[in-house]
Amino acid sequence: MVTINDSQHVVNDILNLNTRANTTASMKLIKRDEKKDEFYFSKQIELDSSLVTFIKDHIADELTSLKSESGEENIFRIGSYNNELQLNDVMGVYNFKTDDQQDTVGQRIKLLTESMARDSLDTIKDVNFQLVTLEYENQKMTFCFYRGVKKFSKKKRWAFMNSNEFQEVVENNLVEIGGPISFFYDDNSLYIIRVRDFENAFVYKDHISSRSNENLDAIVAMDFFADSNSKDFFVQKSKNTIFSRGLAQISQETMTNIQVHFDDRLNELQEIKNKVDSFSTEQDRLDFEKEIGDLKDLLIFFDFAQKKIIFTEDQNPKPLLHFFQDKIVTSFLTKKVKIMMA
Repeated sequence: MVTINDSQHVVNDILNLNTRANTTASMKLIKRDEKKDEFYFSKQIELDSSLVTFIKDHIADELTSLKSESGEENIFRIGSYNNELQLNDVMGVYNFKTDDQQDTVGQRIKLLTESMARDSLDTIKDVNFQLVTLEYENQKMTFCFYRGVKKFSKKKRWAFMNSNEFQEVVENNLVEIGGPISFFYDDNSLYIIRVRDFENAFVYKDHISSRSNENLDAIVAMDFFADSNSKDFFVQKSKNTIFSRGLAQISQETMTNIQVHFDDRLNELQEIKNKVDSFSTEQDRLDFEKEIGDLKDLLIFFDFAQKKIIFTEDQNPKPLLHFFQDKIVTSFLTKKVKIMMA
């Protein structure tokens, strides 16, 4: 099987200026409808010659930027995609020919391919993403740009300059062409650059849900919580999908550190709580709470005498989840405490 770093792969024709001129480009807008069996609906968009040249050159530039030096040549750094939640310095590869075609991604890729063979989208309203296919001598590569259609607002107008005069754009929708590539694929493999775009395009969350539940079970098994009610309420509130990704990203190393360093962190939090309670004026207390930032929202969860977590039915687990995810950091320069966002 020809891979992307092989000299005969079509990607080299896309990068080569001489053969790029003879490479054709076609663009489809894709709408996803999870309530219908077809799942994807596409619409062919015609591009004028200047846009064809632009998109081919843009894709070539994006591909070039993804290459890294290896000895005397530049190569794409790739690694097998194993349900990563993020990718660092490599592209994740999902192989059509070898991976299980019965899994979620395999099924969705098949539906997407079938959708592209027909023009079944009546309107481009609520389009989810764009696919640009480049073809040279019957070899194809398709690139996903995860962006929809820009909608007009009552508070904004779009205009272009014509003969030194700005004229209003009267079309209902604008399509933004270019930007970062989310993922791309040939006949054999899909190459993932932006993991979240890949997950959104194929509505692939199975691995996030599974790993999130595993980490949540591990946390409540560590005997940090004061009673079963605290555990149950915490699990119930933390299963909200907005917290799933953060929970799923907790590494095994962090899990170990939670267990090993829990008492030390609790002692530090108690010192902070004691200082909060020591201020004689409300203003001094407010100033200190502003200084410690989000830590003030974390203090309410701990019974420092028992060294346990108490979580009630009406509480938001977000501060406590940040604690378990090791996202609480201190600025090196200002020493201000803040939440490190992923």
